[in-house]
Amino acid sequence: MYTSYIGRKFIAYYNRQKAKSYTAETFFLDKFFPCFFTDEGHLMHVANSPFHYAPAKAAVATYKSKSAAQLETLKESINENKVYMGNYVGGPALGTDATTSGQLTSIGGIINREDVYASWIGAALGIGVSGGYVMLIDNEELLLFLYKGWKKYKKYLEQTPGLKDKQIETWNGNWVSQRLENPDCDDYDWIRAEKIMGKLAIRTESWAEVTFALARKFHRLESIIVYGYNLSQTNTTLGFVSLMVSEVKRLFEWRRKIFLQDDPGGLKENHITTLATYYDFKAASKMGTVGLKALEPKELREYMPKPFGRGKDFVYSKDAAQHFQIFKIWLMAMLNKIELLNLADKVAIALKEFAKSDKKGRSIRDQLSKEIRESKTRKQFIDNLKAMLDEVPTEADDFYNIVEETLIMPVDHFPLFLTLIRFQYSYRTAKS
Repeated sequence: MYTSYIGRKFIAYYNRQKAKSYTAETFFLDKFFPCFFTDEGHLMHVANSPFHYAPAKAAVATYKSKSAAQLETLKESINENKVYMGNYVGGPALGTDATTSGQLTSIGGIINREDVYASWIGAALGIGVSGGYVMLIDNEELLLFLYKGWKKYKKYLEQTPGLKDKQIETWNGNWVSQRLENPDCDDYDWIRAEKIMGKLAIRTESWAEVTFALARKFHRLESIIVYGYNLSQTNTTLGFVSLMVSEVKRLFEWRRKIFLQDDPGGLKENHITTLATYYDFKAASKMGTVGLKALEPKELREYMPKPFGRGKDFVYSKDAAQHFQIFKIWLMAMLNKIELLNLADKVAIALKEFAKSDKKGRSIRDQLSKEIRESKTRKQFIDNLKAMLDEVPTEADDFYNIVEETLIMPVDHFPLFLTLIRFQYSYRTAKS
């Protein structure tokens, strides 16, 4: 399981930074166990592990505490060379009758005690996102940053009565999305805790919020390799995906290009980072590479032309301005060409003026304007533009540029460009 790999890599990074010589086992006993498992509350949950069950009273008396007794049970199972999901996080079931027995193997000797201890450390470095999935990322700076958050979580848990424990992955998601660029803040005002089924718990961050935080922090990288999984009654592996931070950061770049930072009514970064997406993390992972396409705004398809979406007309208003800006930013980041925004706006203005010039009682031009905005193919779009140009030849130069750009753009960019025209048309119509 990748958890042991990440655990081993973290130990190597930690030893290099601190000039130490920890093994996974010594780090677990010296650093990890005292932080994660005390009688007052645990920081993580591992199903079927000794920390999942109450120890015998006799063992508690012998080892002076419940957690110490549980630790001894864990050590005994490891010393007996047992490897199962209760001591090796993400590992196989103990027997063939268990739900995860499909992970059992007859090949022995591959997983050693260092791997077992490292799996706990690696799992505790997982970043939880909505849907119950966890991200593991082999990045030295990120792993050391996550480690720094462990003690913060322990302190917060101790000082917050009634708070649900065993949420380390969820904590890590909050820690990354809220503190990756500012880790030294001592207060806890940034934590998103809420009542869930009557109990106070830390809220799970969306995968998009975590992705945006990673893109802002590691914007100089082209991509980050993410391993996605879920450990529950049945384990789910999403596998390795490339998180294209170089693409994702374009959303912030286009915000700066289109909306001035000092514009009170303009789009702010937090409006982007809290974006609700059409795809969940599992669906996004199926793409293999997770970039801008996976971050498609959740409601955008409502307003894309058929057959690409539902074809609804977006009605621009002051209340809908933020949605308009989010949609526009994403479309521009995908198209990644400022000339297309200028051309889309010119088409929108021309369509608005064209429809207004209909003679009284007639709606021929209004209908043609609508057909242009609802074109289903590039050919249909170009033919409709030509029909409009026959009526208003003064737009010839702009229309020639629009046709040229339409012909050379990738096929999957055409519906995005047409959607951008539709949004600009709504904006221009509302402003007239």
